Amino acid sequence: MIGELPKNIEPLHVTATLYEGMVSGISNGGVPFLESILAAVYAMRERLLPPSSPSEVLPISIPIAPSDCGRVYMCSSGVSHVSERENPPRHKHRRAPCIEYARLGNPKLTRVDQAAGEDKSYRVPYNYEILQNNCAEWWCLGDDNLIELALRDVHAIGKFRGSGKGRVREWSVETCEPWGVGFPVLRDGEPMRPLPLKYPGLREGAFVAYHTLRPPYHLRMLEEPCAMPRAL
Repeated sequence: MIGELPKNIEPLHVTATLYEGMVSGISNGGVPFLESILAAVYAMRERLLPPSSPSEVLPISIPIAPSDCGRVYMCSSGVSHVSERENPPRHKHRRAPCIEYARLGNPKLTRVDQAAGEDKSYRVPYNYEILQNNCAEWWCLGDDNLIELALRDVHAIGKFRGSGKGRVREWSVETCEPWGVGFPVLRDGEPMRPLPLKYPGLREGAFVAYHTLRPPYHLRMLEEPCAMPRAL
C-alpha cells in the first residue's frame, strides 16, 4: 500500500505560515488542496513521477477521511486572503541555450526549433501574491499525528517552488470545534470544496464549474461539473 490510512479521525484546523509570498496554482486559482499535498508526499517517498494520464494514476492512501459517497476527501479547499498582488505580473522565461549549442554541440547541428519540442521557448505571466498574515488554512477530518508527520516533508507550496516561491516557515495541525452539519466540506449548505452536484446537504443554486474531485488535480481530462466555493 502507498501512503497511510488514518488511525483516528478528529476535526482539524491546518495552517501553513509562509516566509513571504507564493504563486497560485492553475488547478484551483489559490493555495493547493491539502489532500494533494499529502498525496504528493507519499508519492515522493515512493519516488513516483507525476501521472500524465488517468491510466498512470495509482491509489494513494492519505490520513484524511473520505466522504460517505467516497468521491471526495473530508477536507476543505485552502482558504487564504491576498493582501497584496504585484501589478504588472512577473514572467517565467525559458530560452534554449543556442550559444552553448553552437559552441559545444555537434557540428551537424544547424537549426534549433524554439517553437516546439524540447527547445521550445516561452514567456509565461504569473501573479506573485502576499497572503494576509502570510497564512493559508484548511479544515479537515483526519489523523493529526500522521498529517503533521507528513507535512514535515513539505517546505514550500504553490508553483515555482524550485525558485524559492511559497516557502513554508511553519505548519500547525490542531484539533478544532466543527461548525455544524457538513463540516468540513459544507457550511450552511455552501460548498467549501469542489463537490458532486448531488452531494447530500448541498443547497440549490450553488455555483457550478468544471473541476476535478480528487487528486491528481492537474489532469484536466478528469474534470466534471462540480459545486464550487464562490472564492475558487
